[in-house]
Amino acid sequence: MSLLEIVHEVQQHLEESGRLSYLKLRREFSLNDDTLAAVVEELVDKQHVAVREDQALAWSAAAAPRQTRAEGSPAPPQHLADKILYSKAAFESERKQMTVLFSDVSGFTAMSEKLDPEDVRAIMASVFELILNEVHRYEGTVNQFLGDGVMALFGVPVENDGHAQQALRAALAVQSGLIPLADEVRRLHGVEFRMRIGINTGRVVVGAIGRDLRRDYTAVGDTTNLAARLLNIAEPGQIASAGVPSSSVPGFSSSRIWAISRSRVRRSRSTPTL
Repeated sequence: MSLLEIVHEVQQHLEESGRLSYLKLRREFSLNDDTLAAVVEELVDKQHVAVREDQALAWSAAAAPRQTRAEGSPAPPQHLADKILYSKAAFESERKQMTVLFSDVSGFTAMSEKLDPEDVRAIMASVFELILNEVHRYEGTVNQFLGDGVMALFGVPVENDGHAQQALRAALAVQSGLIPLADEVRRLHGVEFRMRIGINTGRVVVGAIGRDLRRDYTAVGDTTNLAARLLNIAEPGQIASAGVPSSSVPGFSSSRIWAISRSRVRRSRSTPTL
């Protein structure tokens, strides 16, 4: 990463945690002494968003906070925010054809038991940032954070006839983006890091709670239930999808996307989840 990218990443982590030791910064960002000194100088002396403490950086109380948002309602980029504000589906409950995506980390509980909580938080912060970027890039909306994963909606509140393909493209981009992170987690912590994703397309009843962009979206119906079930039966690192013409999506591979019939998913409900 360039120095500018490192400064940006450190600033994000610092604002979230409030304090980061120099040891933590060296370990998480692989910084040498000169680069660490440059990062500290930029954040403390030039941007004035942090202060020096004993062998640590602390977020400055004088720094202007970022725009707050409702819990579970990450702010989308401006072009997507504009579409949401002018979308009928953002304000009214209605029945819609859409695509639901669920994701979670395979073996998250075991990983959490093995690693330091700060390490787990840092890993998941990177994961959530990647997921948000890719979901927003393909005009989806993150509906909920689910501890070690998310629920995302495509086709509402921004209408898009290609929402099923957009959801699959986002899923593929997330899995590809996780490769370097998984390599780093394996190298630093000796654990495997893989994500499962379940995607289903169908009709649901959608609506919103809140005002303007500070809102949570609900998606109720069997389509949502099946998407959650697909997540549960997906293998680590796999995307399980139903009702989505995956072969039309660039990057399609049967080893990456498991296209399964809805009837088979429904039959699997009588069996324990993985």
